Amino acid sequence: MNTHWHFDHAGSNDYFGHTGSVIIAHDNVRKMLASGAYLSVVDREVPPAPAEALPVITFNDSLSLHLNGEEVHMLHMTPGHTDGDSIIWFKDSNIIHMGDTFLVERKLNSTVSLAARFLSEIKASQKRVGFSSAGSSRRYRCGAIVGTIVDVTPS
Repeated sequence: MNTHWHFDHAGSNDYFGHTGSVIIAHDNVRKMLASGAYLSVVDREVPPAPAEALPVITFNDSLSLHLNGEEVHMLHMTPGHTDGDSIIWFKDSNIIHMGDTFLVERKLNSTVSLAARFLSEIKASQKRVGFSSAGSSRRYRCGAIVGTIVDVTPS
């Protein structure tokens, strides 16, 4: 599952694609990987990815998966870090992987309405939730029930 198209998140797709793994991402991630792009933040031209590196399952707004008894939801977050950012919620394990939509310096990189919608689903589940972000080595904690962005604070 790619949270967005940047090479530090989708750069191993070629390897996994060659092993037969199913790569899943937002529609825009596939488009960007297929066409290539210039990444100004690192002054680097990113060439188009080979066919094996392209996501084979894509979605526009959200996607639900049922893997090994786990309910998994991918939700497109826009505007975000890129136009293909996704948050992945492993509902039964109470884990959210936020990719680069949650960075220490910027908090949530998405619209308040989408974040509020996502967090209200979590609140409705009445469970503790752990947060994971590839963009930071810090750990974050949340209350017994996550209700708003403010509930997610650095520990």
